[in-house]
Amino acid sequence: MDAPRLNAARLVGDPPADAFVDGLVAERGPAVFRDLFERMIRQVELPLPPLKPEQATWLAVSRELPAWANVERLDRAQLLFRDHGPKLLLLLYYKSLPLLYTNALGAEVLIRTGRMHQDTDQWKNFARRIAETAQFMVWLMPAGSLTDRDGDGRAITQRIRLIHASVRHALLGQDWDSEKLGLPINQEDLLLTLLTFGIATADGLRNQFGLTVDSGLIDDYVHFWNVVGHLLGIETELLPADAAAARASLEQILRRHEAGSPAGRALADALVRFSSENLPFERLKTVPAELVRYCIAPRRADLLGVTASRGCLGVAVPHFLAALLRLGERLEEQARPERQALLDRVSALVVTGMTSYFDRYKQRPFVVPEVLLEAWRLQRK
Repeated sequence: MDAPRLNAARLVGDPPADAFVDGLVAERGPAVFRDLFERMIRQVELPLPPLKPEQATWLAVSRELPAWANVERLDRAQLLFRDHGPKLLLLLYYKSLPLLYTNALGAEVLIRTGRMHQDTDQWKNFARRIAETAQFMVWLMPAGSLTDRDGDGRAITQRIRLIHASVRHALLGQDWDSEKLGLPINQEDLLLTLLTFGIATADGLRNQFGLTVDSGLIDDYVHFWNVVGHLLGIETELLPADAAAARASLEQILRRHEAGSPAGRALADALVRFSSENLPFERLKTVPAELVRYCIAPRRADLLGVTASRGCLGVAVPHFLAALLRLGERLEEQARPERQALLDRVSALVVTGMTSYFDRYKQRPFVVPEVLLEAWRLQRK
């Protein structure tokens, strides 16, 4: 993708969703908008007031899958997540999010969004967003979540799209420098987020954990996230055609914007702190920083101020985990799925432990659908 196209994408938000939110603000006033925003970030359901017919029509249309969506490919992508979900969630925390934080321009949006909430403790807002990101991915992945008209995946994606539009509306009303930073949550930054959630995690199964994953499945996973991207309002021509194109776009955008920044360092610090405080053993507190360094490479971790630990345990754990997962895959091939399930339970324990803040903030549990609980051999808490 050429640089002029990406430059132009930085000046585009999501015009249909932006018009929807601007209309609500114009009709009901800033106070109602503020209340709506606070409820949207805390509730799973979409807490919208009564709508005009044209507004209701747009909401209905914006939930429709694109004509190019392939149901069989979506199903296969969800099976990949069912088989490797806990590992993909670890990669989401320690690879996807840190890669996003190296985008100095996009990190500024995340920092300022944290200041929009009514909570006075900014740390709580960062922690909530970290937990919610994993919950978003989990809600997308059961069969039918996207293909059913009223599936949870479509509903949560639409809510996030409107939250993005609400953030743009709020930040553009402040001292936001669009010439320097681009529009808040612009098309390029949305695409980068999509690529880190999709191709970056799928490739992480191979590159970080050394697992064998069919290339066709990775293409299907990219297709799945392209459909999610469409539902989030990303322009179709920006979406990658396949895994190779996704990798190229990811690296291109990272090279364009990666830099050390106060915003990126603050977000990375919150991620490492959030992870460390929710691990059960004191001796494992250095592991999150080392996992970040292992997953995105020391050079990029240094940009975020995520430094190497002095002890050998934290350094060794990521490599040990990768070796353990490779062993688990070989054991699975020897008709012992129980052993692979044990490894998945270990990964899931780390992930669900880190989401405890989600429970406290929203007064509702971090939800793992029954089909995934069964696949990962987990008990509902």
